[in-house]
Amino acid sequence: MGMSREFLMFIAYKTVESFGTTNNNFGQFGKAKNFIAVIAALNIIEILLTINSIFFEQRISLSISLYFILIFSVFVIYFLISLVFKRSVLAKAIKRYKDTNFNDSGKVVGLLYLFINLGIAVGLVIEMERFEY
Repeated sequence: MGMSREFLMFIAYKTVESFGTTNNNFGQFGKAKNFIAVIAALNIIEILLTINSIFFEQRISLSISLYFILIFSVFVIYFLISLVFKRSVLAKAIKRYKDTNFNDSGKVVGLLYLFINLGIAVGLVIEMERFEY
């Protein structure tokens, strides 16, 4: 488990490396955790939409209660990510992967993963539009 956590943290760190300056409250470590939280939330939404598409075929409308559940779930996911990905994980990841090919291609891998997942999510939403109420 340790190596995969370190690898994910390194890819996230390299992906957000050039996202603005580090003069904010988050810094590179915080931005990497935010990136992982966004990816995790996106994957959870994709899984739920896929389950709906395969088994239930229900149209999901964005109601006020669903909106607040989604917002609250982002905070829960960020909290869980904060428990799993500590600064020590980032330090080990940088030490382990700084002289590898992932040092150069980490940003590409992270952005590619993000865009592929966004495409899948959009495709699932379009698929959901064909369902009847």
